[in-house]
Amino acid sequence: MPKPPPEPPPPPPEVKVVQIKCVPWKTMDFQLEVQLPYLSIAELETFIKARHGDPIDNLVLYKDDPRDPANKLAAASEEKLDKVGTAIFYDYYPPHDPFCNRPTAPEVYAANPLIKTSCTQEYEGQVIKGVVYFSPEGFWKNTSPCVVTPDIVPWSKALEDDPYTAKIKAAKAAAEAARIAEEAAAVKAAADAEAARLLALKEERAAKRKAKKEEAKRIAAEAKAAAEEAARIEAEKAREAAEAAAKAEQERLVAEALARGEKPPEPKVEKPRPPMPEGPIPPRVKGAARSVFLGPTSKEYFGLSTLTKDFPYALVPKEMILSEIKEKGKISDMYVLKADVEAYDGADGLILFCMDRDEVYSDEGMVWCAKEAEKINFMASIAQGNGLPPPM
Repeated sequence: MPKPPPEPPPPPPEVKVVQIKCVPWKTMDFQLEVQLPYLSIAELETFIKARHGDPIDNLVLYKDDPRDPANKLAAASEEKLDKVGTAIFYDYYPPHDPFCNRPTAPEVYAANPLIKTSCTQEYEGQVIKGVVYFSPEGFWKNTSPCVVTPDIVPWSKALEDDPYTAKIKAAKAAAEAARIAEEAAAVKAAADAEAARLLALKEERAAKRKAKKEEAKRIAAEAKAAAEEAARIEAEKAREAAEAAAKAEQERLVAEALARGEKPPEPKVEKPRPPMPEGPIPPRVKGAARSVFLGPTSKEYFGLSTLTKDFPYALVPKEMILSEIKEKGKISDMYVLKADVEAYDGADGLILFCMDRDEVYSDEGMVWCAKEAEKINFMASIAQGNGLPPPM
């Protein structure tokens, strides 16, 4: 007859609730959910002390009515709670009020909080092929200490001072905090004032350096303008002298021809030359000289079809351009210039359009000046025989 299989191990110890009662203060009563064979008296003492925020001395535990000395449990004993029961009292000295001046004490007592524990456990019994079975000598044991889940939070802490002393200390602390804050504010104010002074000094020095540079720049610009004006005057004098010499030479030739009884020679007619603008030449404006494509019709309409190499530009009235744009709209070659033409800053309203035969600016054949200062520079450069000024 086959041998019956071994029995499985018995169930582990049942979890029970132990009522822990504090003799001096019922507000500290609590319940402990635990497997009784796994928790010792010493471990329970640790739990009790952890719940008190203040250190407690002379802790004594009783397994029942604390008035009976026979119920006293040995301190720091390793005896397990299954030998003690589910009602334990504890007393301690000195019995400081854990809820001194706290109105929540009755509420805490009414709650009678439940603290849960956990641990790892195993059964020591008959082992067959790595599997544990029931054994007459077998028993359950915890393989790790019982711990509270979650950690114990101190349930109370006695006040360090009576209400009057606490009030005095609080007032002193507030006064000290105010003094420190006032000193910090004064230090900050002084630091801010010093920083403001240094900043003002720095800005003053920067302003002086800037003014000095601007003054030097103004003087240099005035000197340059004066030199350009002197050059213009000299050029004008040279032109007038050349014209006077040409006129005298013509008169001489006429007189000699008449003396010989011949027909006087025709006077030489010089081609018109671009004039030199009056006044100082202002600095150029970057990007103010712009290329533009104009068809034959537009060139003829604006008087640009007769431009020559010797006189390569013409001055077109601003209003004439805007009128043509208004009439033709987007089909006008000038339409793309509308906003810049409206913003033109020349007082005379005459905008310079110049041939660009050598494609200095682009291959579109024409360049125009969107600023009055750029127009004056173009006129001066061409009058001096230098052609178009280079792009900027």
